Amino acid sequence: MKGKGKAVFLALLVGLSLILAACGGGASVPTENASVGTYNYGGSSPGIAVIIAVHLKNPTSPDGMRISVKDPQGNELFSGATEWKITLAVKRPFYAWRHRGDLTAFQGGYTVSVDPPLNRSWQITVDPTKFLDRPQPELSANQTSATISWSPVPGAKAYYVELWRIDSQGNPQEFIRGWTTNQTSVQFNQLNLPQSTYYRAWVRAFEADLVDLYNLPAQLGKQVNASVRSTSVFQVQSLGTLRILDHLPNDVPPPDMER
Repeated sequence: MKGKGKAVFLALLVGLSLILAACGGGASVPTENASVGTYNYGGSSPGIAVIIAVHLKNPTSPDGMRISVKDPQGNELFSGATEWKITLAVKRPFYAWRHRGDLTAFQGGYTVSVDPPLNRSWQITVDPTKFLDRPQPELSANQTSATISWSPVPGAKAYYVELWRIDSQGNPQEFIRGWTTNQTSVQFNQLNLPQSTYYRAWVRAFEADLVDLYNLPAQLGKQVNASVRSTSVFQVQSLGTLRILDHLPNDVPPPDMER
């Protein structure tokens, strides 16, 4: 390439570089990331919320992929009975989260580490004075359908709704159905809720959009908070009706779950 042609080519190359710089320098979008934040469940101090998002390039089975979370003092938060391990037989994008109301969020740096096949770790600084407001869910249901609705939570980008069968004392007995959404209501259909059984729903709010799976890693790498609140307890009386059980608390923490 000589003379004028070379000059034009160089000018085009410089122009392209400037365009890329204006768009962020062509920086790559992360495909794996983690977050730690506060978990507002209604206790006197916030618990811990953790999210992992990975575009998995290799299956984790049969051994599984262990996730370690250490607090600012170096204490392992997920060990023994609470060990956190993920097993996937295929390679695909996925996310997982854990909420722990039995742990207290502290000021400082948390370390999230993931075993093979990923072999990554992240440092996330948490401020326990920052938290997400709690949803205010309501439940309506009959023997074949349940609708849970709530008002938008400021700062929340996604919600996870879970419906449980409980006993007459309010203790969770069986997970019925769960769903992640950007909306403020979820309807579960084709249910079989026998007469005289008891149910409660919980709605969890997240400061990350869990529905946008491919772009979720780019939302993490920082403090991401979560919150939760339950509905009142209902008893299925007969087709089409419910009875609120006023003698049971209407705001209790959910079972420890991972998704």
